Amino acid sequence: MNTSSVHGSPSTENPIASQKPASAAAGKAADARLRKRPEDDVAATDQAAPAPDQAAAATDQDVLVAQAAPAAAADGSAAAGAGAAPAAAEGSAGAGAGAPAAAAAAGSSGGIGIGALALGAGAIGVAAAAAGGRGGDSAAAAPAPTPTPAPMLTAIHSFAEYMGAINHGGATAATNVSVASPTAVVDVSGGFSRSALSHTVTDLRPSMTYNVAGASAATINDGGIVVDLQGNPTADSRVTAHSDAGAHSSNLMWMQTMAVHDAASKGATMAIASATASGAGSDAEIGIQHVSMDLAAAGSVNGLTNLVATATDGGSAHTLVGDVTLHMISSGIGTSLAPIFSYIHMGDGEGAQPGILASASGAGSSANAGVAGNVSLSGHGDDVYAYDSGVFAQGTNGGSAHTDIGGNISFAADGREAHSYILVDASTDGAASAADVHVHGNVELDSAGTQSALTRAAVRADGTGTVEIDGHLSADSSSPDSTSNMQVIAQGGSGAISIGSVDMSIEGGGRGWLDLFTDHSGGLNIGTVNLSAAGGYDISLHVQNANDAVNGFVNSTFLAHTDSAVNVSIGTANVGGAGEVHMFLNSQTFGTINQAASATMLDVHYQLADQDFAGVGAAPITTINGFSASHDDVIYNGVNADATNFIDAGSFNSVADLNAGLNAALDGTHKYVFAVYNGTEDINHNGVADDHGSGVLAWDDNGAGISSVLMLPGVTTLTPSDLS
Repeated sequence: MNTSSVHGSPSTENPIASQKPASAAAGKAADARLRKRPEDDVAATDQAAPAPDQAAAATDQDVLVAQAAPAAAADGSAAAGAGAAPAAAEGSAGAGAGAPAAAAAAGSSGGIGIGALALGAGAIGVAAAAAGGRGGDSAAAAPAPTPTPAPMLTAIHSFAEYMGAINHGGATAATNVSVASPTAVVDVSGGFSRSALSHTVTDLRPSMTYNVAGASAATINDGGIVVDLQGNPTADSRVTAHSDAGAHSSNLMWMQTMAVHDAASKGATMAIASATASGAGSDAEIGIQHVSMDLAAAGSVNGLTNLVATATDGGSAHTLVGDVTLHMISSGIGTSLAPIFSYIHMGDGEGAQPGILASASGAGSSANAGVAGNVSLSGHGDDVYAYDSGVFAQGTNGGSAHTDIGGNISFAADGREAHSYILVDASTDGAASAADVHVHGNVELDSAGTQSALTRAAVRADGTGTVEIDGHLSADSSSPDSTSNMQVIAQGGSGAISIGSVDMSIEGGGRGWLDLFTDHSGGLNIGTVNLSAAGGYDISLHVQNANDAVNGFVNSTFLAHTDSAVNVSIGTANVGGAGEVHMFLNSQTFGTINQAASATMLDVHYQLADQDFAGVGAAPITTINGFSASHDDVIYNGVNADATNFIDAGSFNSVADLNAGLNAALDGTHKYVFAVYNGTEDINHNGVADDHGSGVLAWDDNGAGISSVLMLPGVTTLTPSDLS
């Protein structure tokens, strides 16, 4: 558990947004300018934490889980609030009482499926008591009495089932506390053994009393804790809740709320929830339904929240949360010369301290960090940062680590200068270890600045680690001077990254850079890439193309790599906006490229090995819808089409004739050959015979066979100058 204080948020040694570079367009060197962050402590801020008074007082008829209902909705958006699905990992895995196994496989990743872990309000069956008649009561104006649910005899075995009971009438009020002294260090400890499970919530509650140090209350119950810092004057404030277990021992801490408020924030404000299991048979688990931070100030703000599960030497650790809502607001107004920095974040540095971490080291060790619903960070200020320096799963020395987010992860930064950032990494040190990060919803970064905006995202799979983002990974920068940079990289083993879609948008003005890379087959599985740049600006997409400090971005977030000949296949690229998109592709990456009429330029650079396929249908083919000869470019292997290497082979009415004509024309001197297909066969294999009247551009380097085919619907004439 890392509870070190945060000074100036990301320090200048590990700045999360230390660069605000203009993206490399058309392979040109970046003009990066370094942004340092202040080393001095920055204060905290505003409004976000939902008031935790869900105080439906517990009765003798605590509602229990009647049945394990269907899995949570596929969009994963188990929203915050009393109905939020409880934290991932039916994670009450581990020893005892028939607790479900935490390492149930999820999809292809071997991770924890949220459907098996999260039971929201709509997913729990509750038997309601039949309300008996009130006999002769006839007060017409009196409201009908609320039926009282009958007690159920199903015992609680897991944190998920506990949350199900809480969501159906078993909630209790959180304890409101203030800090006991200017030191503002609040520590919540204690817990109960897993052997206490297989009982009702009512029976469990006497053991759910936790010790509190440094606050106005000495103990709290499972309602949880709300800490009001009341403008505490110290440099740092820290609230820590932790469950710790040694060898052959068990410690569980379950509560409904962990909230930190401060309407006049000063210094750095930290909230940390952790489970640490060390030693064979150790079993540590912390479960919190709602984690929130709500900070405000007239000046600088700095709020941090971390969720950590650490297992070593055969231990089992689980940090389980229903939802995370972090918000800050600074009303300070600064300038470029005198900025007022404010931060709302998880973790610190660029991966130096992860914000959400599952770490397992040693054979038999298992760590799960899970959020069943959404993780939301939002901040408003002058120079504002919303970020997570690490959503990590780390398996080493035979350990198994899983981080599971059931809903969305979102970052919203709004200010004069706005910054958002995320680093996702699943890593192992060998085949005996396992690591998986699974986000069942979207990962969204949105920076909106009146002066400038920077959005950065990196997703990594190292060793045999796997990362899955079922929805989209999106970076949206909106300002007069916008930058979005993103890298998705799988390397060093057999790990894989799967993402529904990767989206980048540059609004207002600026540049984007997107790097997709793997050094092994099957490393990247991406459904769609969506790119949109404002008029006069551009996005550069690199697939299997080298990233170096001269032509790309290399730092602690964006890793250097060489070219790769491994094929990466992505179904569709959609190019929108009124700007330019430059593609540098070391594989015939896309099956279809759809270009909006508003786009100023599509510039496609292929760097391909000669492959000598037999013809159209066998060779890789990309359909480019919306291709415009007047403003789009296609360049193979760095050599422009010209009068010596380009030829028009004419029109053909069948695939057989088309292939014969293309192969004859590709003679080693002519490497670009254009033809028009006027037949009725489905030559691009999209299942529809709609290829009549399409242009076909074939390329090959050595005059034997065909290496690449571009299908250009509606293009019936093409010259070398049209391509370059």
